[in-house]
Amino acid sequence: MQPRENTHEGCTERKPVVPRAKIIDIRREKDGLSIVDDIREGLRPEQGAEKRLPTLLLYDEAGLRLFERITYLEEYYLTNAEIEVLEIYADQIAQRIEAGSLVVELGSGNLRKVNILLQAINRAGKDVEYYALDLSLDELQRTLAEVPSDTYEHVKCFGLHGT
Repeated sequence: MQPRENTHEGCTERKPVVPRAKIIDIRREKDGLSIVDDIREGLRPEQGAEKRLPTLLLYDEAGLRLFERITYLEEYYLTNAEIEVLEIYADQIAQRIEAGSLVVELGSGNLRKVNILLQAINRAGKDVEYYALDLSLDELQRTLAEVPSDTYEHVKCFGLHGT
């Protein structure tokens, strides 16, 4: 389910997406650390070390959407190759996952690939918890809102917001 847009007097309003899964905030800033501290530290490295910036600075909503569009291109073979592997081996992988396991996907995106595995786990009747980790709260909310609540009988979905 995409955010609905209403145009009123030339303005576009994005209505918030309500995810069906609980999202847990795991950002470090809650622990007293901050992106600002990471930037300062990266720009003042120890003598001889390279300057660096947190990769979190490279991701915004437009960049995430662009990357998602790129993964649908034929030229970007990696995603299609991963999907092909999952379509062939998902049931075998699911058999090796024990009931009660936690499945964590780093950089969950739109769940296009992991959904193949989650369906196989569900068919196998294995009760597991799936955690989708993403940098963008908006993307995480959008993605998890698109998972129908009756999709999985044995898989409970959660979101992890952070890095």
